[in-house]
Amino acid sequence: MLLGSAPFAAGQSTTAAGMLVLMRVKVVQDATIEVLSSTTTGQIKQFLQTQTTEVCGTTDYQVTVAKLGFTVTTNPTWDVGGTAWLFNVTLDILMLDNARTMVVKQSFRLTSSVLQAKLFEVDPQLEFSIDTYLIVYQTDTTRPSVCDDSVLIASEMCDDGNIAGGDGCSATCTLEACYTCYAAHRETVSARGKMAAWTIDTAGKKTLSILEFVEGCLKDDITLQDNGVWDPAEWIATYSTNSPQVDLDILPPLGYYRRRFCM
Repeated sequence: MLLGSAPFAAGQSTTAAGMLVLMRVKVVQDATIEVLSSTTTGQIKQFLQTQTTEVCGTTDYQVTVAKLGFTVTTNPTWDVGGTAWLFNVTLDILMLDNARTMVVKQSFRLTSSVLQAKLFEVDPQLEFSIDTYLIVYQTDTTRPSVCDDSVLIASEMCDDGNIAGGDGCSATCTLEACYTCYAAHRETVSARGKMAAWTIDTAGKKTLSILEFVEGCLKDDITLQDNGVWDPAEWIATYSTNSPQVDLDILPPLGYYRRRFCM
């Protein structure tokens, strides 16, 4: 899942298969006008259709404005700066089935940086700008999931969309030796680990938290693993004499992580 930050509840869904884009759109207009005009609505739809098509590339399923499900939540928020309204917008990009959804997911161009750049590429002359966004990929839960379909299920450590070996993910959807998932933490060098994420508390302290989600990833997040254990105590012992003291609890915990080379 590619994501920015957006004020929406997790799990919000309106379609069986496709992409759900949840956005907060900023519209500069009079404080007494609490609705999106038909002109602004049309601009948003056209912009998203254009950007999505450019990012997804050539597939046999083209996104059109007519295929976009578009809803705007009521009760918008007046911007703190006092110049614009913030509307929560839900965009449903309907697709034929899981196969089409996976075509989008596997696009080499559909990366966080590319997609973010496209979403924030709004012409300043238009009547809106995108404040925050969240993108959710949705699949048809009635369609059986099998290894090599780019749909990750609990029993799979990985699914890269093929049954070839030697690319990090085996023909049985297990991670091959020397490979791990990006942002995964392992207690031993080969045992399946758990996903991790950086969190920042109210004081600005950044720590790596080990999540309850078991290690699992799709093609773009399969990466080489370090075969040496990371020990924060060794880092402090080595560098604390030449740099300010570092609290042990802000360093990643003891374990195995990704690396550039596998020895």
